[in-house]
Amino acid sequence: ALGWRPAVGTEIPFRDKWLLVENLGEGGFGEVWLARHEKTKDRRVFKFCFEADRMRGLKREVTLFRLIRQTLGNRDDIVKLLDWNSEETPYFIETEYTSGGDLKTWADEKGGLEKVPLDTRLEIIAQAADALAAAHSVGIIHKDIKAKNILISADIQGEPEAVLTDFGIGQIEDSNLLLAQGITATGVTRTSSTSSSQTGTRLYMAPELLEGKVGATTADIYSLGVLLYQVVCGDLSRALATGWERDVPDEFLREDIALCVDHLPEQRIQSANELSSRLRNLNKRHIQKEAEEQAAKEAERQRRRKKLFLTSSIAGILAIILIGAVAIREYKHREEEERNGYYSSIVAAAHLIEDQHIKRARELLADCPPAYRHWEWGRLQYLCNQDLMTLRGHEAQVAGIDFSPDGKLLASTDWRGNAFLWDAETGERKEQFLKEDGLFWDLKFSQDGKRIYVFYFPDNRNCSLIIWDIDERRRIRTLNFKSHVRGLDVSPDEKLVATANNDGKFTVWDIAKEKLIWLEQVKPADDILHEVTFSPDGRYLASGSKDNEVTIWDPNSQTAVHRLAGHFDTNLSLAFSPDSHYLASGDFDGRVILWDVETGKQIGEFFREGCLPAHKKGIWGLAFDSSGNRLATGSADNTAALWDVATRTEKQRFVGHWSHVMFVKFRPPEENCLATSSWDGTVKIWDTVPREIKESVFHHQGTVNSIEFSQDGSQLLTASGSELKGASPVASIWNIAEGTILSEFRGYQSRVKSAQFSPTEKTIVTVGGGKAIIWDISLASPIAELGDESNSIYCAVFDRDDNSIVTGGNGITRWDIRAGNEIGRATIESSVSCLAHNVERTLIAAGLDNGDLIILDYDSLEILKTLELNSKEIYAITFSRNSRFLMAGGESGILLFWDLKTNESKVLSTDKEEIYSLCITPDGKRLFAAGLDNSVSVWDIAEWREIVSLYHQESSVYSVAISPDGRTVASGDMEGRVLFSPSFPWSLEDYPGGESRDLQDRIETFKRKYWEEGGK
Repeated sequence: ALGWRPAVGTEIPFRDKWLLVENLGEGGFGEVWLARHEKTKDRRVFKFCFEADRMRGLKREVTLFRLIRQTLGNRDDIVKLLDWNSEETPYFIETEYTSGGDLKTWADEKGGLEKVPLDTRLEIIAQAADALAAAHSVGIIHKDIKAKNILISADIQGEPEAVLTDFGIGQIEDSNLLLAQGITATGVTRTSSTSSSQTGTRLYMAPELLEGKVGATTADIYSLGVLLYQVVCGDLSRALATGWERDVPDEFLREDIALCVDHLPEQRIQSANELSSRLRNLNKRHIQKEAEEQAAKEAERQRRRKKLFLTSSIAGILAIILIGAVAIREYKHREEEERNGYYSSIVAAAHLIEDQHIKRARELLADCPPAYRHWEWGRLQYLCNQDLMTLRGHEAQVAGIDFSPDGKLLASTDWRGNAFLWDAETGERKEQFLKEDGLFWDLKFSQDGKRIYVFYFPDNRNCSLIIWDIDERRRIRTLNFKSHVRGLDVSPDEKLVATANNDGKFTVWDIAKEKLIWLEQVKPADDILHEVTFSPDGRYLASGSKDNEVTIWDPNSQTAVHRLAGHFDTNLSLAFSPDSHYLASGDFDGRVILWDVETGKQIGEFFREGCLPAHKKGIWGLAFDSSGNRLATGSADNTAALWDVATRTEKQRFVGHWSHVMFVKFRPPEENCLATSSWDGTVKIWDTVPREIKESVFHHQGTVNSIEFSQDGSQLLTASGSELKGASPVASIWNIAEGTILSEFRGYQSRVKSAQFSPTEKTIVTVGGGKAIIWDISLASPIAELGDESNSIYCAVFDRDDNSIVTGGNGITRWDIRAGNEIGRATIESSVSCLAHNVERTLIAAGLDNGDLIILDYDSLEILKTLELNSKEIYAITFSRNSRFLMAGGESGILLFWDLKTNESKVLSTDKEEIYSLCITPDGKRLFAAGLDNSVSVWDIAEWREIVSLYHQESSVYSVAISPDGRTVASGDMEGRVLFSPSFPWSLEDYPGGESRDLQDRIETFKRKYWEEGGK
């Protein structure tokens, strides 16, 4: 036995100024203690061994830690071995300290594990599974997975992070793994293949270990499964007993636990990574199941509608027919399930995009069968790819980003010690200029663009400033700070570097002399400074702290100028305006405040719509543009935003990352692009100039009653105006690319109900006030005016050429435009509210104000068919492209499909109170319906089924049209707005690359060219 024993306040032998603070636990090996450095206040954990015959376990743990470090490097999710002593008494190993304690201690401090959100609990287990998988990957079996050996630390956002510890009874599968790393197998005399042991915690032990059999990595999986069960139940003392399934209401979690704790090792999940993946995709699994159930219900409903076939009397023929019928039925059944699954996936993806869950939406879209994809799929892909380009290549959370002064280069760093240079124009990676074992944080280019300052954290207790020479491609200086740094900044003249520390102080160093010139204890030692930044003119230094306070300092006098109080939570980010007159500060609650630097007074707060804070979660990144007129923000809510500084209102919101947005930087010199870095491992480049071509909104006075694209898609004809609003009625032709009005046509006192191009597009017809006027486009003057009190006109369509026109009102009339005479007429008992002709111009359809529909011969105007609906007025009608179907919508909100070949009709209810406008894609597969519910719904014409409402206007939608290429939908509303809604292609042939190439890579290539060409 060894003589020395630990006690509170005792200094550890061979560890100057390290004093024992608290006994953390005991075991057969000895005791575990928390120690604190008397001067630096750093804390570490020491595991002491008191019995000489117990030294083997201590040495084995050191060996396993060394194997992990030499093969995997320093991992944040496995406790780090800092030192050990096996030469003289007292023997011990020294590891890092985690502030949250073990899982049970952490949960108790939260008021009990059941009070912790289930998503957080599952993420902790997923993180533990990742750590365990890493250990397994180098042949290590832990053998003691339990709550006490899962430590909890906090990331810089305060979210819990699991850390795997205590490999004291661990084993290695093959001792050759040690020899390959040059490690002496100290304490490891047996491997898992030659030894069995009942050492461990029985509550978590796998059956094979309890039976004295040899264990493998699957024994650890069993233990992790028991821990998962406890975490789901919210009780870390609960044993896994018969009937445990009743304690787990979620069917997928029951399945996950069962796959971990199967009595047979070979039936268990074979990789801890698989468990972490299953847990992190829990929501997606639920969504997929809901989609499958919806598809199954729809398939069942469709099957019930099927008519039974009459059987043949001949047995042989019957057998053949029966086999064929079964095969056809099964094929149709599978086809229906696939189609219904597609519909469900589209709806789910649309909701995910609305909720800003872009990654999950992309996954759903990628799984959609190509045969069913159409405009709605392309539209959702468009919404998922709003950035100009996405830079991939980092294997961990991306932290720092910065553009070179000329804007040609972009540098980025990540938490795995990688630093890359990219071509900012093409997005191609030029080189990896740094690779370290630790974590890179922020970085910035020098003023002349020749050097890069990189902030590096080799571990949680130390930080360095690395200066990299770009031309010489070498490190020219490294300045080390032996303290736990949270934030750094280099002064504008590049002579100084300031650090914000974890112990409440900041420091300022002379870079050239590597000398500390200013140390300020801003807050108590147990407080944290999160950020520090110099003003562009170098006159000020600002710091932000955990206690919500922002302080502005004078570096010359080393005194505080202002202490700014206004935040209610931890300050995370700071940015000075280019003229140093203003300071923006962001906090953990998502608030951004603007301050006057000279007076220290709050100017105001940045609010999104509804007077809500700038973001839903903490603000990580802040950056002014060079004019100081715009401010960019990056947030833990996975979005970035652009703000008008003068009004403190939002200009743009950038949605596309699926994890925290860390830093934001404008690209010089034009600053028409913004770069964002994210924990999702990517850098995205965004357009900060409003997209005038594809997402523009054309504004009118009064309701936009009709819309039509020109044949080449370059122009848009609109009809607007409302006497109720007192707006001037007008028809307008717009240049879509420029967003400008080319011509205006005025001539009514009441609203312009509709406008339409002639076949040659040299004239247009406008309808309103009971009259139709034909206009010469080039002169913007009327050619003819048709209709009077005895023959009021409510709708019109051009004939096969520009010389005649068909109108509807008190009957249906064909006119000679030049002569102004009637040349044909059909008498109709009810008023005609809308007209449409088929593609071949052989038929004309009319919707009546009594709700009926009629079909007429195009030339003779003879009535061929009538469909009496006895409903309310019909507002909109359109033929299918093959002329077989007529679709109509109106005042009652119903949508009618009329099969003109079979005369069968189908009336479908919609969510709309009224349907005002209909249009069909050029290929005839999709129908768009606009109406009173402020949305445009998309219908599958072949199935007579609504797929989804993809976007919403701010008021009722009165008109809808689709571009000739079928890719852009335009919709006009009651408030006078026309919104363009583009779509990406839905055919894989339109995306570069072959089928073997990943779909997202193909979309990325297409997207870059698409935005480079202005969204064309």
